[in-house]
Amino acid sequence: MVTRDSQWAAGEAHYLYHEIFTHDDYLLDLPKLRPDAVVVDAGANIGMFALRIIRACPAAQLTLVEPVPATCRLLRANIADIDAEGLRVFETALGERRGRIVLTAYEHLTANSTGRPQEKPAQWVADMRRTQENPRLADEMLSTTSVEVAVVRLSTVLPSSSARIDLVKIDVEGAELEVLEGIDEPDWPRIDAIVVEVHDVDGRLPAVERLLLRHGFACSIRVPAMMSPELRHYIVTAQRP
Repeated sequence: MVTRDSQWAAGEAHYLYHEIFTHDDYLLDLPKLRPDAVVVDAGANIGMFALRIIRACPAAQLTLVEPVPATCRLLRANIADIDAEGLRVFETALGERRGRIVLTAYEHLTANSTGRPQEKPAQWVADMRRTQENPRLADEMLSTTSVEVAVVRLSTVLPSSSARIDLVKIDVEGAELEVLEGIDEPDWPRIDAIVVEVHDVDGRLPAVERLLLRHGFACSIRVPAMMSPELRHYIVTAQRP
């Protein structure tokens, strides 16, 4: 797995491995996917979930979306050996409408890059700082850059070649409701299941659940295995009854 050349990036990759493979956080509440499942990964980061899908579904058709250019380069490197029909990568952000957005990109902790840096839990920042004895190293670990990227609606990147989409996974650090609102009405019935990580700020969790229920899904909600409940992050799994 290729990532940034730093101890912190390696540590984050280790965390993601256990989140995605050991605890199976995204797939835990879903039935087994078919070998040729059609999967859309919104917030693909460096490609760990893509590799999890390929392990479960060797003939999967994958659509991967990652907006941060430096992270998308790592993603492309990590999936270079995947021989999958219909593998597509989009270097763009997702939202309710087309446009542009400035993202705060974490240089060493890429999975935390966000368009809403003000929503980062103070506890998370404090906990991360406590891992470093030297404040200068803590500053470097949490260093960020600003990057302006395009925004498109999720329906823009959904595969048109398949009438059925087995799974849409969404982990977009605060933009999850807008990403869901970027699904066109005709596309909702095509989607069998959605797994979305929700940061419950300003009533976002109930808003996401209402939207999914309105489109015919049954929802289950739980705290990710490796996260403190105090961070208010949840895995919402939506399936057709």
